[in-house]
Amino acid sequence: PALRLAGRPLPLSERQAELLTVLALHPAGLSARALARCLYGGAAKPVTVRAEVARLRRVVGDLLDAQPYRLTAEIRADFLDVERLLERGRVRAALDRYAGPLLPRSHAPCIVARREALDAAVARARVATRRNPQRIRGKPARAL
Repeated sequence: PALRLAGRPLPLSERQAELLTVLALHPAGLSARALARCLYGGAAKPVTVRAEVARLRRVVGDLLDAQPYRLTAEIRADFLDVERLLERGRVRAALDRYAGPLLPRSHAPCIVARREALDAAVARARVATRRNPQRIRGKPARAL
């Protein structure tokens, strides 16, 4: 996982990438309890996620706000770009942008669910373009 902040790359651990991904999925923010459930499942404790957030703040600084936990800047992410392109019917661009499964080693429930949904949408788009090549040549087609 990689993050670019103000044009410079910042190394991230897998857990930090998961945290940023979950927060990108919830732009309005999440409570510590909700964030913990997204990352660890139903039995998660908010204190665990608070410690993870504190470590992430050392890397990203003011990009991360609290109460609720949320990202304070506009986020661009490959997976969000692919979803938007598919929603707009820009199948060719979406398939070109798709770099592979979202955080494939993650077991975080929210990420697993989004990864599966995105992979299914990309698979449907690929099948649709095989059946109707006009769709991939730039003509809009709804894939989601």
